[in-house]
Amino acid sequence: MKEPREFIRVRDKKGKVELGYHVTLGIDAAKEYEIICDDAETTHKILELLGCKRLGVIDKKRKTYKLKWKGTDYTVTVDDVKKLGLHVEFEIMVKKESEISGAKKKIMAIIDEFGLEEESNAERFAHIATVK
Repeated sequence: MKEPREFIRVRDKKGKVELGYHVTLGIDAAKEYEIICDDAETTHKILELLGCKRLGVIDKKRKTYKLKWKGTDYTVTVDDVKKLGLHVEFEIMVKKESEISGAKKKIMAIIDEFGLEEESNAERFAHIATVK
């Protein structure tokens, strides 16, 4: 398995600013820690003063759906990413890292059921199991 990759994300969603710290746990799982901030500009300034560098801005429109399929709750997000097109993500929230493998199997089953192709680029997730 690759070394964990960490990143910080500031997301401005209709005036609600989320600051998130993410640690990847392999190709298709992550631990996420998020808080709500009052002001995106101030949040960016604090990160800059702490030595963080902005790597880029992703311009997208997102629709989020809740789905219960075969007894499991999924969050399904459909992103329309500027210059990249449409992407779909299936997510199952788990409480323990030991549950990730089972969640991944369920996600792959629903991807197969819907006839979708799995994203092969490890840097862009087609499926995610998140430890909260």
